[in-house]
Amino acid sequence: MSNETEWLVIKTNKDKTIFTQVVEANELNEALNLAEENFDWWKHGDIFTTCLDSFYELCYEFGLEDVDILPDDIQAFSREDDNEW
Repeated sequence: MSNETEWLVIKTNKDKTIFTQVVEANELNEALNLAEENFDWWKHGDIFTTCLDSFYELCYEFGLEDVDILPDDIQAFSREDDNEW
């Protein structure tokens, strides 16, 4: 039986455009590496409100109320974590 859990990986570019990906991994570094290797990013942060709505829906699914969005950043949050990173 695998101990993998779902991780929401959030990546931003220099303009703070938000890209997301959900991966299954055992720990943080594995989640980040899998996301970078697969690079199947979903764009959620552009001028269209519906895209940001999708991003907020994903955050809600993962129990994230407040995520700091920084330029050129990558972060991952486990669905099982208490998300106090």
